[in-house]
Amino acid sequence: MRLGVFLCVIAGLGYRSVSYLMKVLFQVEVSRSALARWVKEVADSLPSRDEMVKLLNAQQPITQGHFDEIFPLGTSRCVLVLKDEHGRLIATEEIPKRDAEHVKPFLERVQRLGLKITTFYIDHCQAYLNAITAVYPQAEIQYDYFHIIQNVWRKVWAEFRLHRRDLKARGEASKTKWYSKKLKACAQQLWEHRYLFFTAEENLTAEEKQTVLEVMQQQPEMSYLRGFLHKVWAIFEGPKTEAEAQAKLAELKQYAAYHEDDGYTKAIDFLDGHFPRMTTFLRIPGVQRNSLAESGMRVLRRLERNHDGFRSESARQDALKIYQAVMYLGWSIHNPPNLATANVR
Repeated sequence: MRLGVFLCVIAGLGYRSVSYLMKVLFQVEVSRSALARWVKEVADSLPSRDEMVKLLNAQQPITQGHFDEIFPLGTSRCVLVLKDEHGRLIATEEIPKRDAEHVKPFLERVQRLGLKITTFYIDHCQAYLNAITAVYPQAEIQYDYFHIIQNVWRKVWAEFRLHRRDLKARGEASKTKWYSKKLKACAQQLWEHRYLFFTAEENLTAEEKQTVLEVMQQQPEMSYLRGFLHKVWAIFEGPKTEAEAQAKLAELKQYAAYHEDDGYTKAIDFLDGHFPRMTTFLRIPGVQRNSLAESGMRVLRRLERNHDGFRSESARQDALKIYQAVMYLGWSIHNPPNLATANVR
């Protein structure tokens, strides 16, 4: 039973694959429904989900909350996910709507369980900000660098697509054959290499750098776009103080001074409007620039995919408890301890 549960949850094989594997390798006939019952039985033998959080906090105190959400496949439901600074998946909870009213009870729950969180890492979701400031008013908030860059890139991407569509339309409208062919080739080249222009210099190969350089020499618009992105990176990657980051933001504003109401100005407005919580890591010692929340998303997504989607919130919680027991609290296939009384490592 414990082997089947381990393969389902930890190895992430899913009920169908585990049923087949146990039949072929161990000559054990077990149905998918039986495996689901085994998972439920093992999960029920563990402490409650609240007690699991307390055990994790006792093992290593939790002072940082890496907070995000996942939307289960094929649904519009929202599942809140909390990960800590030690990389552990602490708690999840399905809520009907992602707003402060529904997020606050989740945070109040973890607060009641003894989690003294002093720093939260989130995206720029206003609901999270409002809920955190209501429940943990003294906590520092750092907007996750990945989500900052993602938001800026989306706005600049709109300008990239606009430029490419313009090239293609002009090529199709031109009556001069060679010029039409040139414009269409430029549009095609941009699409083929579109992701290179949004990739940091250190992550490009020598060949890719040469491609980017050639396109920028031919198309001033792409040279400007690339320069804009470099100045965005410079805000977060070079400065050691918030004042230095502010100076880099001022340089970016000057760079786009002649633009009005386009993707570049919208990106600057976003950075300007959220800047203090984007640069908490420069003001407060110990605060990091990046969040660990994305890795928590990947764990849940893997579990979800291999189970063909969790059919209920309780099934998700069962899988999470088993995952926590094995990955963080020393649960063993051969001799699982009683976590309710065991000494945490």
